[in-house]
Amino acid sequence: MLCPKGLDRYKVAATGCWLWQGPLSPNGYGRIGKEYAHRAMYEILIGPIPHRMTIDHLCRVRPCVNPDHMEIVTRGANVLRGVGLSAMEARQTHCIRGHSLTVHAYRPRTRPNRRVCLLCQRIRCNERRARIRATGKRPT
Repeated sequence: MLCPKGLDRYKVAATGCWLWQGPLSPNGYGRIGKEYAHRAMYEILIGPIPHRMTIDHLCRVRPCVNPDHMEIVTRGANVLRGVGLSAMEARQTHCIRGHSLTVHAYRPRTRPNRRVCLLCQRIRCNERRARIRATGKRPT
């Protein structure tokens, strides 16, 4: 496949990824000047990227510029498909004690970026009340 000048700086890997051989940004994506190489490659070979949409690397290889390894998604969908803390918590179905995190069993956003299991919270509150009754004073 012929690419415009400047976008031919990639090597095809055994996985099918087109690994960018030019400059990389600090986060690992290929760069062409101020633009990401994978976005430029997608727009040239496939078409424009709609406003407020982003590209998800299906192969999870950041320097890959193969448009067949990319999908246009919302930024939120891209984050949730990833391996970061937000994505892991979104996929979490049970708390650390094994309670189900159904819609009615947790409280979203009580702490920044955290879900709180209501059953665990109830257990902690009951334990705290029992300590207060036993000692006669509140913990500081």
